[in-house]
Amino acid sequence: MRYQALSLALLGLGKSYAAHFSDTCNSFDLQGSLLMAKCSKSPNGYYYDTVVDLNKCVGNKDGVLIRGCMCYGTKGVLAPSSVLNLDDFISNQGGTLTCDQEVQVAPR
Repeated sequence: MRYQALSLALLGLGKSYAAHFSDTCNSFDLQGSLLMAKCSKSPNGYYYDTVVDLNKCVGNKDGVLIRGCMCYGTKGVLAPSSVLNLDDFISNQGGTLTCDQEVQVAPR
């Protein structure tokens, strides 16, 4: 899966301290499916190198980026999400980037 569009979105991520990983991390780099950053464990702390594999967080269903669990509707069609905010499902856990929920597709 290619993440070129995500790399453009990452350029605008902030550095102030709040609940989102983008607020407590900096120096973002995207190499293939690997999102690398330097993340702090505390507001005045040291920044640690960390990496998260976006293949565990984001999926590709027929050309549409998806995340989390998807369910089939009554007509047997998946209802994918098409807009993703990485702050919604990736977090800074003590200086380590983590995917809060891995991608799953419900069986038919």
